[in-house]
Amino acid sequence: MAAYAQQLQVPCSFQFVILAFAAVAVTTAIGTLSCSHQVKREFLPAVSRRLQVASYQQTLAKSHVLCVRDCHADSGCLSVNYLPIRHICHLNNSSREEHPGSFGVSCDSVYFDADALTPSFSVWRRYSSCKEFLQAGHNASGIYTIFPADFGSDGLQVYCDMEIDGGGWIIIQRRQDGSVDFYRNWTDYQVGFGDWSGEFWIGNDILRDLTGQGTWQLRVDLVDWDNEMVYAEYGDFQVSGANYQLTVGSYSDSSTARDSLTSKHNGKLFSTKDKDNDNHPTGSCAEEGQGAWWYDWCYQSNPNGKFYKWQVQFVKSIRWMTWKKPVSVKKNEHENSSISVKEKQN
Repeated sequence: MAAYAQQLQVPCSFQFVILAFAAVAVTTAIGTLSCSHQVKREFLPAVSRRLQVASYQQTLAKSHVLCVRDCHADSGCLSVNYLPIRHICHLNNSSREEHPGSFGVSCDSVYFDADALTPSFSVWRRYSSCKEFLQAGHNASGIYTIFPADFGSDGLQVYCDMEIDGGGWIIIQRRQDGSVDFYRNWTDYQVGFGDWSGEFWIGNDILRDLTGQGTWQLRVDLVDWDNEMVYAEYGDFQVSGANYQLTVGSYSDSSTARDSLTSKHNGKLFSTKDKDNDNHPTGSCAEEGQGAWWYDWCYQSNPNGKFYKWQVQFVKSIRWMTWKKPVSVKKNEHENSSISVKEKQN
């Protein structure tokens, strides 16, 4: 899990290197129509950006000019991500225009393609939250690097949802297809696990540090097997202490899923299969629920329970019991079940 923890931190200490690309355009001959005519394509940069999908080849290139040259030499290449600090060149068979939701902020990378609008997507300042990115006009959901207080110069890589309920939400958990095992130990939940493009848990250390300052909202989105989509929203969400105690404030009456959090889980400590902090007198709620959560004795909600690819009524499945006891949530064509947080407006 250490490898995943490193993914959450994107080095930005050499950002001045990246800024040098601001006014650079690279033009290279890419083909010949006749003996006297060459087609030229100008590649323009988007600073501190990266296309998160479509990379089909990685090479080493001493400069961005050489990286772009490699792309022009390959008829299947439409864009590149260049990492100047590590001299890594990613050749992409697609572009930002085709995958706007996967065009993320990444301060160790410069993105190049032939679209004249590309430089306008450069990121020049450090934003502390998904909400600030949204307010600055970045309205595509995807992977961003934010710089909250106490996270240092490296910042924090997160998945920002810019669509649900006004946007600006940091997704802290996503379930969609059962591809990631959530029945894990304390260390895994502590540092985080999974894949930003699929299922993941952001990490309890990050939740504690993130919610330690400011006031945060919590939102839980659920999808059932009839494709019914509901949500529950709460104010004053915080995770604190060595055992990640949960504090959650008022339940929003506008929510479409009933409250399965405050009465049974508020004030409780986090539990995993190898660290039992629940109030069960003889057993383990994490073992019974096949997950990890802020259990009491035992739960009204179990979002990190076992994912079934069919509708079930098992105790160990994903559940939000005041809505439907056997939730066993699934992905549909448009939505995933997820948990997200957003800092309140000052």
